[in-house]
Amino acid sequence: LTAAALAIFSLAIIAEGLSPLFLRSFYALGNTKLPFLISLFTATLVIGSAPFFVSMFTIGRASGHFIANLMKVGDLPHVGVLGLAMAFTLGSVVDAVLLRLALFSEAKKYFGSGYANGFGVAFAKILVAAFLASVLGYGTLYLLSPLISLSTFWGVAEQAAITFLVAASFYGALMHVMGSQETEDIVNLFRRKLLSKEIVPMELDHERETLK
Repeated sequence: LTAAALAIFSLAIIAEGLSPLFLRSFYALGNTKLPFLISLFTATLVIGSAPFFVSMFTIGRASGHFIANLMKVGDLPHVGVLGLAMAFTLGSVVDAVLLRLALFSEAKKYFGSGYANGFGVAFAKILVAAFLASVLGYGTLYLLSPLISLSTFWGVAEQAAITFLVAASFYGALMHVMGSQETEDIVNLFRRKLLSKEIVPMELDHERETLK
């Protein structure tokens, strides 16, 4: 059940990471009203949809039964908690999408269509990489579940750490392959820090030779 809930929450990781970035962008543009209204709408959506998603698992609906069996938790008690995870994930994704669309419109006003189009391409790359990394993360959890017990804290921590490393590594590699500028900057930074030789100013190098 824990693995299933984490799999659902993992779909919201990228949205939760992007939403603060979008909000700061709105603040930088001096527009705080629009993100407030969007956040208010998505909060209402989460609260309103939670009973529906919980009822999918608690009153025996076919859709809830299918999802529970797909995640291999159909025979476990308290499966309705997955409905809360689904409502939270839905709200997070809708919030990020609406903020992104609104920011796209604001960016066109200030910077022109060229900047907005470049932002859209970068956003699409992030969504694709995040979705595939989430699928891989769930697959990793599924493979680890019979090998690592979730009955102890350290078992849960170990499974979460391995899953995170696998999914994060895949996400970074895929973003690099797709030509993400941010990933390229990070790679170049590590190359400069780890592979480049230390450059000593000529004055210090001369003093070092004198001391010898």
